Amino acid sequence: MGDARQHEDAVRTRDAPPRRDEARASHIAEHSPDGICVISADDLKVSYANPACGVVLERDAEAVSGRHIGEVLPSGGEALVELLVAARDSGTSARVSNFRCREGREWTVQVIPRLDDETGEVTELVLFIGDATEHRELVRAADRAAEAERRRADELDVVFASLADAVVLADSDGRIRKYNAEAVELFGLGNAANLTIASPQLTLSRPDGVAMQSQESPLARALRAEVLRGEEAVVARPARRQRRVSVAAAPVLTDGEVTGAVAVFHDISGIREAEERMERALQAERQRAREAHTLYHAARAISSDLNLQERLRVLAETMAEGVGVSRCCILLLEGETTKGAATFGMGEEDSARLYGFPERLACARGLEVVRQRRPAYVADAATDELSDPERATALNLKSVLIVPLVYGSRVTGIAYLDEPGTRRRFSESNRAMAMAIAAQGAVAIENARLYEVEQDRARMLEFMMAELNHRVKNNLAIVCGLLSLQLTEGDPHATKESVLRDCMARIQSIALIHQILHEEDMDAVDMKETARRIAGMACDTFAAAGQRITWRVRGDRLMLPCKLATSLGVAMNELICNAVKHGFAGRSQGRITVTLRAGDRIRITVSDDGCGVPADFDLSRDGRVGALVVTGLAEAELGGSFHLRTNARGGTTAGISFPRP
Repeated sequence: MGDARQHEDAVRTRDAPPRRDEARASHIAEHSPDGICVISADDLKVSYANPACGVVLERDAEAVSGRHIGEVLPSGGEALVELLVAARDSGTSARVSNFRCREGREWTVQVIPRLDDETGEVTELVLFIGDATEHRELVRAADRAAEAERRRADELDVVFASLADAVVLADSDGRIRKYNAEAVELFGLGNAANLTIASPQLTLSRPDGVAMQSQESPLARALRAEVLRGEEAVVARPARRQRRVSVAAAPVLTDGEVTGAVAVFHDISGIREAEERMERALQAERQRAREAHTLYHAARAISSDLNLQERLRVLAETMAEGVGVSRCCILLLEGETTKGAATFGMGEEDSARLYGFPERLACARGLEVVRQRRPAYVADAATDELSDPERATALNLKSVLIVPLVYGSRVTGIAYLDEPGTRRRFSESNRAMAMAIAAQGAVAIENARLYEVEQDRARMLEFMMAELNHRVKNNLAIVCGLLSLQLTEGDPHATKESVLRDCMARIQSIALIHQILHEEDMDAVDMKETARRIAGMACDTFAAAGQRITWRVRGDRLMLPCKLATSLGVAMNELICNAVKHGFAGRSQGRITVTLRAGDRIRITVSDDGCGVPADFDLSRDGRVGALVVTGLAEAELGGSFHLRTNARGGTTAGISFPRP
């Protein structure tokens, strides 16, 4: 019915003189898609029907002309006839948009009355009939499509709202048409309006931190018909931590053409952070495994040799390798005094000038480490508190790690580690490794020290056993000699008891020497103490019944080695025992005095206040076994002499003198 106004104009000019408009109206009527009938107002007969009218009425157009309109209408056309009559009677147009005169078909009907110009009466009725069935179906289909589109939009809204990932939808011009709450939270969109794919809020960065250009964004690429799957990007917002996302993007196609783009941003920050934590944990575990492996081999290497100097050298090399440097110097300490050194990668002369070996530890920072028992870091060896900055510069020494070797509560050593020409910051891992190896080294050094002490003790015990065997052999030889003298030179009238008592006294004097040696735990014997014990023993053993003999020892304290002490002890025993047995015959009391003088020559005298010796006594002629024993010991063993004389006031003095050893 789009040409109704044109048709109306054509009808109104039907009976007018031929003009150009009539030709145009006739052309329009003949080619109109709607049926056009001109009906007489008097009898309602069709005076003209165009070809389209026949199609609509499903009749031949020529067969329609001259017939009553009611006859050519299909069943149900009575209502249309009534519409025509009403239009004729009222002289006004009438229109029905959904006229139904046949099942399943709908018409659009319009009636226009034609008035006589002179009388103003209706002379003809122009009926426009258009089949609106297909049009109505199209409208309904469009309505259904619109409803389906609305439902899809609602469903899309539901999907957008339910997605855990951020979703952004753009049209073909790059304008942002839709985004969900997750996108608001991720990009901070808020109530932003007029967003495009180039808006700053949607700017992304590559994983390396370089910002993407607008044409590189996922939506821009999707609008170029690219499909993205799992590409990583970084969302960086001011005052917010960066978020790493995995991006999927695709174009929206309509009839093969790109009409928009959609991008999904999956937040993988937690996954990447967990992966990074896992990687750090794995690296830490691998580092611990490497450290354990290093410590194991370090312990084996350090403990492989019990020689202290070799252990120090191996320790210096192991610490350097464990920390990852090429030079190490270890100083062995007693207090703050260096007692030994070992180096790796540098000479001992250099370490001596730098750190104070073999004298008192000269490095101020080293002293601080020893006193505080914790490691220290020297950032600049040329200006820091090292003992010889000029030497440090000459050796290309930059930074140094100083580590104590602690055993129990003692610092047994100190280690200096450095990399020549490198100003290195030693990490906590480096320091921990150095301390762990140092702890192993301190134990190894202490074990090596104990081993050396035990070695020295073993050598001492071996020497002492040899000395003991030698002394026993000498003592047995002395005993054999005494018994031999008693056998060959003894008094034939002496009783067995007296002979045995004399022999026992001599042997006891030897035993007394060794007892004193054992008690004092010394290599030398105190002869003054020995004289006291011999005097007491002799008086208790040989004094007659009822006889009271007193004694005293005076003079210098005299220390002699074991061999000389044994010989002198036996000689003093003979002199004191002879004084007790023979000096006080027939007397009830007496006094014995032992005097020791230690000068260039040692002099020992035994004096008594007894009856003395006969005036014609000759030691070489009248001396008995005791005198022979003393003479032999004084001359042969001590390298001295023996003399015997009578005191002016009575009594006897026997003396031995020999050179001081």
